[in-house]
This record gives sequence, structure tokens and C-alpha cells, in this order.
Amino acid sequence: EQGTAGELTAAFEYSGFPGSTSPPGVERVSNRFYWTTQGDKSGRLSLSWNSFSELNSLTDELAALVMLGHTGTEWEVIPAKLAPFALDGASPSSFNQGAISSLDVLNFSRYTAFTLGAVSLATNLNISEGFSPNGDGINDRWYIENIERSPQARIWVYNRWGEEVFYSPGNYNNNWDGTYKNNTTKLPAASYLYRIDQDNNGSIEHEGWIYISY
Repeated sequence: EQGTAGELTAAFEYSGFPGSTSPPGVERVSNRFYWTTQGDKSGRLSLSWNSFSELNSLTDELAALVMLGHTGTEWEVIPAKLAPFALDGASPSSFNQGAISSLDVLNFSRYTAFTLGAVSLATNLNISEGFSPNGDGINDRWYIENIERSPQARIWVYNRWGEEVFYSPGNYNNNWDGTYKNNTTKLPAASYLYRIDQDNNGSIEHEGWIYISY
């Protein structure tokens, strides 16, 4: 689609690609299937799968899937996004049925084969040390990078006297704007202690200070 005219032949192979090794940053390459292509056509590429593809052997999160193209000497990652629906348009993408599509037009003459792989999703938290909820649209909320990977994480924030001023029981979505216990009262500019139980197992994995300024 959205490509140039040309000849292209494609075939599906229900086996691992011969001599397949993972490129840098990719944890696994499918050893269940690949597609071969031959021709000089260009266009956007969509790859689909079904229950026989055994995607759970690659990853346990769809967000980790990547599209890979083999250049004849090695695999390389092709920028792509998970399609919200399978190619039949009737069901959302899942491990049993789904699709992934390249972001850009590809020159198919560059590749001899395509398959799916999986990358490691970052789970380490990168916790902002401060924010300024003054309504200017810049750094107005407390941001914790990768917190969406830990939906069970419990978060507490305390003032200097040990009073709890914010609590999230889980699914924190980086929306705290410095209000006292999520009401409309803004906390004063000061340093605040945070504690995070990332796995909701009763153990505090992260503790430190954040500064609210205006």
C-alpha cells in the first residue's frame, strides 16, 4: 500500500530462518516462522499472526513486539507499530490474532525475509526529582518514567512532618499536580519524601525526595 509499482513475490515459511541471530537490542527472533520476499516494489508492510505463531514464545507483552527485516547478512529492526485490529478488522490484536505495520514505505529489494522479534521492555523507574505545577503546561505533573510497566505499584508522598500528602494505590498515570491528597488545594513549595512499593509486595524499592516549586 502507498508504494510504487513493481514486481514482488512473497512466501510464508513455517520454520525458523536459517542461521538467525538476534540484532542488538532484540532479545528474541521468532524461530517459528518468517516471510521471504523477492522484487523491487516499495510499500508499507503489515505482518499478521494467529495462534499457530506461538507469540508467547517470544514475549509476554504485545508492546515488546518488533518487525524485523533480513538484509541478506543480518536482521535489522524496521520501525513499526502494533495494529489496533487484526488484518480482518474484526478483532483487536492479541496473542491469538493480530498485525503489526511498518511506519514507513519500505524498498523490498533491500530485504530477503521478514519476521517478528521481541525487545526487553524497560521496567526500571526514572523518578523525576521535581516539578512545578503552576499551570504553564511545562513540567506541571510528577513524572515517573516506566511506571506504566508496574501497574500494581503503590506510591506515597509525605511532607517534612511525616504527614501523607499523596497516595496512589496503583495504576499511577503521571497526573499528580501537587494537590493535597488529590483535592484542589495546592501544596506549598517544599521538598517532599516519596516511597514506592513497585511490586506491591510490602517492600519499598524506591525512596527519595522531590521538590515542588512554582
